[in-house]
Amino acid sequence: MKIAVIFDKEARPDTIGNYYEAALRRTEHEVTHLSIQQSQAKRDEHDLYLFIDDDFNYQNLFPKKKSACVIIDGHRLWSPGAFHSNYGTGHEPFWRVKRAWSCENVFVSQAHIAQSFQWFDMNAHHLPTAADPTQWYKILGMEKKYDWSYVGNVYEEKKPVITALQKAFPNCWVGKAHGREAVEIMNQSRVNVNISFGNDINMGVFERIMTGTFTLTNYVKKIYDIFDPKLETRNISHCYYFDQHTGENSAAEAMEI
Repeated sequence: MKIAVIFDKEARPDTIGNYYEAALRRTEHEVTHLSIQQSQAKRDEHDLYLFIDDDFNYQNLFPKKKSACVIIDGHRLWSPGAFHSNYGTGHEPFWRVKRAWSCENVFVSQAHIAQSFQWFDMNAHHLPTAADPTQWYKILGMEKKYDWSYVGNVYEEKKPVITALQKAFPNCWVGKAHGREAVEIMNQSRVNVNISFGNDINMGVFERIMTGTFTLTNYVKKIYDIFDPKLETRNISHCYYFDQHTGENSAAEAMEI
């Protein structure tokens, strides 16, 4: 099968689409990456066109029967998307829903969003995120510099927890980092903090655990789909969760344990 994976690599070279492309290249299929611009050329030369969520809104010009899409940010269906200066991608609320309608198969990271698509007769499937162990790993001998770190976007919904932790434990690192820099920061931290949206486990949980450091994440119902449900305490291996409903207070308390 000839598969075209479609996503932008320019705005963010470490975008999640790279993981899908690399995994597909390990199969027996013939895999080609298409940029946004190439996807708009309308050349129908493949058996499957797989759109990977890159936060850019552009049209699917290929036949629906040959099209599939992966929606990573199902918790942001309302988002109008990002503007791409090279391609002029526009702002349109719920464009991910429009993309889903244009595809025969839809893969969604959030189980409840996949289910809601199914209610509208979409051929939607729950495809949880994970992390690539070749990109996220433990660095032997790395000295600990921070009591804790949060690597990622600090959205408004996350600020109360982050602010409370900074106040209680000021020796920290908070901000965006990519690639090797992100891996080093996590390895230099005694605790890595993760906050997920949409009541679903995000990539951040697995990325942090793969660095071999202790992970503190907010509780979501799906956590026991991954970890052992027979455990009686909140301490799950080297991953500990706090109650998102009490937010910053329980997060700070968890850090002290």
